[in-house]
Amino acid sequence: MATAQPPPPDARRPAFRAVALQAGRVIGGATLAAIVGVLALASAPGLFGMQTFIVNGGSMGDAAPVGSLAFGRSVAASAVRPGDVIVFADESPRGDARRVLHRVVGVADEAGVRFATTRGDANPVADARPHQLADRTFTMSFAVPLVGYFLAVLASDVGWALGVVVPVSFLAVLVLARLWKPELAAWRATPGHLA
Repeated sequence: MATAQPPPPDARRPAFRAVALQAGRVIGGATLAAIVGVLALASAPGLFGMQTFIVNGGSMGDAAPVGSLAFGRSVAASAVRPGDVIVFADESPRGDARRVLHRVVGVADEAGVRFATTRGDANPVADARPHQLADRTFTMSFAVPLVGYFLAVLASDVGWALGVVVPVSFLAVLVLARLWKPELAAWRATPGHLA
C-alpha cells in the first residue's frame, strides 16, 4: 500500500508566501483603516464647530467613562445651565491647573461673572467651591467610550511609531515588492546570478 508523501519543502514555500502576503495586506489595511477612522473621528468635529476632550478621570461614571472621547461645543458662559456637562480648569493647592469634566448643578452670577457649582455623576457630593466660568466654556454633547485611550496612545512618540509609521511602512514594502517582482525575477534568471 502506498502512502502519501508530503510535498517537498520548496513546493510549500510559494503557498506559505502567498498566505503570508495576503494576511499582511489584510492586517495592514485593517490597521490603516482603523487609524484613519479614529483620526477622522477626532478631527472631523472641528468642521462642525465642535471640539474634543479625552476623559482622564472616572468622576462622570457612565456618562463619560475613563478613556472616552467627549465631543462638545464652546458656548458663552451665560448659556451654561444646570444639567450641562462642562470642562473647567481646577487649580490645585500647588497652583497647577487640571481640566475637569463635571455636570453643572447650580449657577450664579456675581458682578457680571458666571460661577458654576459642579459635581461628577459618580461623586456623592458637589465640588467644594463654585468655579468661575471662562467667557467661552466647553459643554459636552456626547462621549464615545475607549476612543480617547487610542488617541492618547497615538499622541505619544511610541504610539505614533507603532500605530502609524510601522503599518504604513509595511504597506509600502508590500507595494514596492509587487512593483519590483518582475524585475527581481528577471534579475534572478540572468546568468551568473548568485542564488
